[in-house]
Amino acid sequence: MSIKNKIRYLILTFVIIVSINAGSIFYAINNISVLNHSVQNESSIYNKFQNLKFIIKSLQEKSLEIALSKDEEDLKKLLLLKEKFWIQIKELEKFNLNKDVKLSLLKMGKTFEGMFLSLYKNAELGIRKEKEKELNNKMLLEFTLAVDNAKDTIVSLYGIIIRSHVTQLQMELASMQSIYIAVVASGDNSNLASAEKLKKKIMRKLNRALRKNKDKAEYLKIVQQQIIHIQALVTIGNDLSTHGVNYVKYTKEQDLARKTASDLVKDYFKALDLLSLQLKKNVNKQLVQNESSLSTLENTASVSTFFYIVFLIILFVITKKIISNILRLSAGVNTLMAFSSADQEIKINTKDELNDLANSFNTYMKSLRSVVIEDQKIVEEVEKSIQMAKAGFFFYTINTSSKNRSTNDLKNALNEMIHDFNDKFTAITAALVEYGNTNFKHEMKVNNVGGTISSIVSASNTIGSNVSELLATIMITGQNLSNNIDTLSSSANSLSLSSTQQAASLEETAASIEEITIENNENAKNIIQMSQLADSLIHTSQEGKELAFKTSVSMQEIEEKISSINAALSIIDSISFKTNILSLNAAVEAATAGEAGKGFAVVAQEVRNLANSSAQAAKDIKTLVSSATLTSKEGKEISKSMIEGYDDLKDKITQTKDIIDLVTKASKKQDNSMKDINNAISNLDKNTQENASDASSISSMSKEVQELSNKLIQIASSSTYNKKAHLQVSDMDFSNKLNSLKLDHITFKEESFLNLINKEAYSIQESNETSLGKWIEASILNKENYAKGEHWEILVKNNSLTHEKIKHYLELNKNSASNEQLLAVNNEIQEASSLIFEALDTSKIMNCKEG
Repeated sequence: MSIKNKIRYLILTFVIIVSINAGSIFYAINNISVLNHSVQNESSIYNKFQNLKFIIKSLQEKSLEIALSKDEEDLKKLLLLKEKFWIQIKELEKFNLNKDVKLSLLKMGKTFEGMFLSLYKNAELGIRKEKEKELNNKMLLEFTLAVDNAKDTIVSLYGIIIRSHVTQLQMELASMQSIYIAVVASGDNSNLASAEKLKKKIMRKLNRALRKNKDKAEYLKIVQQQIIHIQALVTIGNDLSTHGVNYVKYTKEQDLARKTASDLVKDYFKALDLLSLQLKKNVNKQLVQNESSLSTLENTASVSTFFYIVFLIILFVITKKIISNILRLSAGVNTLMAFSSADQEIKINTKDELNDLANSFNTYMKSLRSVVIEDQKIVEEVEKSIQMAKAGFFFYTINTSSKNRSTNDLKNALNEMIHDFNDKFTAITAALVEYGNTNFKHEMKVNNVGGTISSIVSASNTIGSNVSELLATIMITGQNLSNNIDTLSSSANSLSLSSTQQAASLEETAASIEEITIENNENAKNIIQMSQLADSLIHTSQEGKELAFKTSVSMQEIEEKISSINAALSIIDSISFKTNILSLNAAVEAATAGEAGKGFAVVAQEVRNLANSSAQAAKDIKTLVSSATLTSKEGKEISKSMIEGYDDLKDKITQTKDIIDLVTKASKKQDNSMKDINNAISNLDKNTQENASDASSISSMSKEVQELSNKLIQIASSSTYNKKAHLQVSDMDFSNKLNSLKLDHITFKEESFLNLINKEAYSIQESNETSLGKWIEASILNKENYAKGEHWEILVKNNSLTHEKIKHYLELNKNSASNEQLLAVNNEIQEASSLIFEALDTSKIMNCKEG
C-alpha cells in the first residue's frame, strides 16, 4: 500500500473520531457557553446595579458635603454623578434584560429625577444657608459693635438731657437689641415694626436735645454722634434681621429637602436590593445547569480518549516504517552535503513514494555531476578575474556558461561589475591625466556611484576646484605684484631724484642758516639798544605825567575862580535889574510932578541907561566866563586823559621792555637752535646720500621681482582652470575654510558608510554636529552677509537632507533592502552633496562681493 493511501485511511479514521468527539464536545460546550454567557450577563447586570447603588450613595454623601462647602462650583460634581448614573442606565439597556427588570429599570429612571432634584436642592439650599450663616455672623459682630458704640455715647448724654430720659434711652436701646436678636434667632420679622417705633421715640428725644443745645457746640456734637450711632445700629440690625430670616428659611427648606431625598434614597435602595436578589437567584440556577453540562463533557472526553489511544498505536506502527525509509534518504542527502560529492546512490526496497523519491534522487545526482564540472570551470575563471582585478586589470571577464541558473546569474553580475569598475576607473584616470596636463577645469562626471568611489570622484573634483582657486590666486597675485612693482620702481626713481634734489636744497639751506645766524647776532645788538631807549622813555613819560597833573590842578583852580566870577555877575545882574525898576519908578514919579520933576526924569533916564549898560556888560562877561568855564573843563579832562595816557604809556613801555628781554633770551636760544639745525642738516645731508644709494638698490630689486611675477603669470596662464575661481579667492582664508569643509563632508560620508559593516548598531553625527553644520549655525548667528539668499537655503536644506538620507540608507541596509532601493537613496545623497559644494562656491563669491 502506498504512503498516500495509508495516510488517507489514517486521516479518515481520525476525522471520524474527531467528528464524534467534536459533536459531543460542541454540544456540551455550547450549553456551557450559553449558560456562561447568561451567568456573565446576569453578573454584569448585577454589577451595574451595584454601581447604580454606589452612584446614588455618592450623590447622597456629595450632596451633604457640598451643603457645607459654600462653593456653588461644587454643584457641578452632582451633575457629573448624574451623568454617570444615566451612562450606567444606558449600558444596562444594552444587556439582554427580561420584562420585569426592564419595567423596574424604567421606574427607577423616573424615580431618580425626583431624588436627584431633592439632593441637588439640599446641596443648593445648604450653600445658601452657609453663606447666610457666614454673613449673619459677620453682621452680628458689626451689630454688637454698633450697640456698644450707642451705649457708650448714651452715657455722655448725662448733663445734656434729663437723667430719666437717659435711662429711658438705655432701656429702649436694650429693647431694640433684644428685638433684633429675637428676629435673628426665630426667623420671624414681624417684631421689626416695634424696633422701628423704638427708633422713632429715641430720635424724638435726641432731636429735642439738638434743638435745646443748638448754641452749645460741645453738647451738640455729642447728640449728633448719638444720632449717627442709633441710625447705624438700626441699619445693621435690619440687615442682620434679613440674613437671620433667610438663614432660618433656608434651614427649614434644606431639612425638608434632605428628609425627602433620604426617603427617596431608601426606597431606591430597596428596589435595587430586590432586583439584585432576583439576579442572584438566576445566577445560582444557571450555575447548577452549568455543572450538569460539565459532567456530560467529562464523560464524552473519557470515551474520546480511548479512541485516541487506539488511533495513536496504529499511527505509530505505520509511521515507524515510513521514518525508517526517510532516514535512509536523509543519510544519503547528509553525505552529499558533508562531502559535496555527487557519487552517492540511495537504495529503498518499498513500493511507495519513498522508493520513487530515491530513484529521482539518484537521477538528480547524475545530472548534478555534470553541473558541478561546469561550475568548477566558472569558479576557476572567477578566481583569475578577481586576482587580475586586484592587480588593477579590469579586462578579464568570465566566458564559460553553466546549466545552473544561479551560477550564470553570478557570472553575469561579476562581468557587469568588472565592466562598470573599468568604466569608472577609466573616467577617474582620464580626469587625473587632464590634471597632469594642467587642465584643472575638467570636471569628473561618473553616474550611479556611491561609497568610496563617490568619495574619490568628489575629492578629485575638489582637488581640481582647489587648484583652480590656487592658480587664480597666483594669477591675481602676480598681476597685482607686477602693478605694485611698477609703482615701486617709479617710487624708487622718484626717491633717488628727490634725494639728489634734497641734497642740493640742504646745501642752500645751510648757507641760508649761516646768514640767519649773522643777522641774529646783529638783531641782538639792536635789541640791547632798544632796551636802553625803553628805560629812557619810561623816565620821560613819568615827567610828562607830573606836568599833566600840575596842569590839571591849575585848571581846577581856574574853574573855582570862574565860579566866583559867575556869583559876582549874578549880583551885578540883580543890581541892574533893581536899578532899572527904580529908574522906572522915578520916571513915573517925575512925570507925576510935572515941570518940577523934569530934571529928575532926565536923571532917572540916565540911571536906567546905565543900568541897561551894566546888565549888557554883565551878560557879555557871563558869556565869556561860560566859555572860559567850558575851556577849563576841557583842559581838566585833557589833563586827566594825559595822566591816564602817561600811565598807559608807562605800562606799554614796561611791556615792551619785557618783550625786548624775552626777545633777547629767545635770540640766544635761537642762536643755539641754529647751531643744532646746522648739525641736523649735516646729518640729513648724509642720510639723503644714503637714501639715494638705497633707492638705486630698490630699483634693481624691483626689476628682479618683476621678472618673478611675470614667471608666475606665465605659469598660471599656461594652465587651464575654471575662470570662475577669480570671483572666489579675494579672501583666501575664507576660501580655504570652505575647501576644508568640503573635505570634512567627504570624510563624514566615508566614516558614516563604515557602519555598513555592522548591521546591528550604528550612530552618525547630526547635521548640526559636523564641521559644516557648526559653520552654518555660526554664520547665521553672526548674521554674515553671505548667509542669506537662495544658495544659502539650498545649503541648509541639503546639509540636513544628506544626514537624513545617510541614516535612511543605513536603516535600509540594516533591514536588507534591495539594491535598487539602496542605489536610489545613494543617488539622492550624491545629488545633495553636489548641491552643497555648489552652494559653498556661491558663498565664496558672495563673500568676495561683500568684501
